[in-house]
Amino acid sequence: MCKEISIPDAMDILYELGKSCETTEAPDRIAAQASLMPRDVAIIALARLYVIAETRARFANAKLTAVMDKNGEKI
Repeated sequence: MCKEISIPDAMDILYELGKSCETTEAPDRIAAQASLMPRDVAIIALARLYVIAETRARFANAKLTAVMDKNGEKI
């Protein structure tokens, strides 16, 4: 399907697909769509999306920790 596709375009396609599907269904659809892309593009796009998601999660955890006191209550 995606013979000539750039990495940013692949990231956009996979990200939008993940947002538009149910949580339990998204990984299978993303993997299926990535399998139609050139291997190098798909791997890099998936890796970049993973890093973005991981960074967002770490930032959210750090932000939550910053507003909690030692007892786990909001300051």
